Amino acid sequence: MQKHRPLVSVCIPTHNRAKWLDKALGSLVSQDIFANSEEVEIVISDNASDDNTPDVVEKYRAQFPTKIVYLQQKSLIAPDENYARVLRTARGQYRKLHNDTLEMNPNTLDYLYEQVKKHVKEKPFLFFANGTAKKSGEMRSVDEFVKNVSFFSTWIACFGLWDTDQMFFEWFVQYRQSHLSQTHILFHKLSENPLCVVDNTPIYTVHNPEKKGGYNIAEVFGRNYLAILKPCVAKGLLSSHLYRKEKKKILLKHINPFYFDIKDQWAFDKTGYFKWLWDDYKYCPYFYTGYLKMLLYKQLARLMKKNHTH
Repeated sequence: MQKHRPLVSVCIPTHNRAKWLDKALGSLVSQDIFANSEEVEIVISDNASDDNTPDVVEKYRAQFPTKIVYLQQKSLIAPDENYARVLRTARGQYRKLHNDTLEMNPNTLDYLYEQVKKHVKEKPFLFFANGTAKKSGEMRSVDEFVKNVSFFSTWIACFGLWDTDQMFFEWFVQYRQSHLSQTHILFHKLSENPLCVVDNTPIYTVHNPEKKGGYNIAEVFGRNYLAILKPCVAKGLLSSHLYRKEKKKILLKHINPFYFDIKDQWAFDKTGYFKWLWDDYKYCPYFYTGYLKMLLYKQLARLMKKNHTH
């Protein structure tokens, strides 16, 4: 007898975040649509964790052995390749990537399921923005999407694919070095068919782990993100004005705060600031003023910390 195929697969790539994964799984299995139906499955791909991740997963698999799938990589692979593996393993008609640091708010998995069910026939690109967008609704152009969502288009928690999109699973391998495979896929799909449904409902609470990052923040969100947008400008899908606005916004609102890390709380690679950003920003006055401003803030924070300790 063939096993019932779920409508939604919640796909969780993870690595050494057992504490946060425990919270994420607890918030998922407590939702009615998961606990009392076969319409949602959870698929976890463990990227060679050496903490107690297997014990955490087993705790929940013991309760729901047919609805939680667990993959264990024997050796560490690129994070984006782990995304591909979890998506390939899933069986749902809609496969939603889900950070291991997300705790579902009450009844929101049920809400997500209903939104997927509502769009299952047409299968538009669904983008669950979790309160980061300006508004919910249909976006009918790349310009409209970027204006509404901005650089949150890079967040894997907003991203999902339909079962008919399986060709894109391999893009996570192809574009793994960019750390933005999902964004490559998103803008390719928008270039082919600009219709996208953005849902801005806050469906989960985000927890910040002790160490977040590892990749180079200037390289990924400077050079790599802009390299995804440029072809859209060349094709006339994204206006030059909006591109310039987005370029400034991601530098001042995203790259600089993480790169200078005033409170010393992130684990991003913070080398090569000028190396990665120079070609795109050397003619932008705000590039220099923004750099000097953050440098000043950093020095002031160090002085205040030093005075406080004395």
